[in-house]
Amino acid sequence: MDDAPGRGQPLTEEVLNVLERHGATCSFFIVSSFVNGREKFMRDAVEKGHELCNHGGEDIAYHLHDESSFRKILCDCEKVLGDFQPASVRPQESSECRVKWFRPPHGKVSRAMEDVLDKEGYRVAMCDCYGMDVICKPTYISNYILKHASEGSIVLLHMPEVGFREYNLQVLEKVLRGLKLRGLRCVSLSQLERMSRACE
Repeated sequence: MDDAPGRGQPLTEEVLNVLERHGATCSFFIVSSFVNGREKFMRDAVEKGHELCNHGGEDIAYHLHDESSFRKILCDCEKVLGDFQPASVRPQESSECRVKWFRPPHGKVSRAMEDVLDKEGYRVAMCDCYGMDVICKPTYISNYILKHASEGSIVLLHMPEVGFREYNLQVLEKVLRGLKLRGLRCVSLSQLERMSRACE
């Protein structure tokens, strides 16, 4: 779920309820400037087994930034996320470091970004099933996702907000129901990565 926890009036509680109803877990890509005032969502998401991942400080592309400025943005967001991570996944408190995920805003990555992400121990998360949620038609979006999603797919949807991509709440419900009918379930990126390694 991209651009979490959202800007204006995000439907955070509603999203968590839909995920819980379907036994789904999610990777929320957090924009750190959106967190202030939404700390409860961050705590609740972690408590319910979801994953908080790095999406930078603002929802802008960083491909024109130099290494130094991008590293600061990346690390500043990581500090915000660290305030909400359970002790068991904080690298300084655990012998097994968690996977650190970064999704580049707008999907744009530069060589400078790649170098910083590599040095800071990040994995880049992209998707093979983009929700096409710029189209304001929830039935179209959900049908598109269900047509293209398969086992191991990474689906990208944006956080629904009142008056802005609000329809994504309906999309999320329809997609999770449809995936369940096909014998598939939604898991976080780190869960998917662990499942993939277990199959090797």
